[in-house]
Amino acid sequence: MKGFLCFLACLFANIGAINWGLVAFYQFNLVDYVVGMTGVPMLGQVIYGLVAVSGIYGLVLMGLSMCKGCQT
Repeated sequence: MKGFLCFLACLFANIGAINWGLVAFYQFNLVDYVVGMTGVPMLGQVIYGLVAVSGIYGLVLMGLSMCKGCQT
């Protein structure tokens, strides 16, 4: 279970990193684009929330030296 959580945390953190890269270099927000296609305004908050929690989880694991490259 810990390996799966680490995988999800890395996945969502990478999604967030890619989104911020797109915003910085191309002024394109992928999350807003996907939310606009679905028509579910709360979906953006859920995605940003998952990215934030994943980042915090990853930082805690790094601080505890428990995450070894998110191996499952």
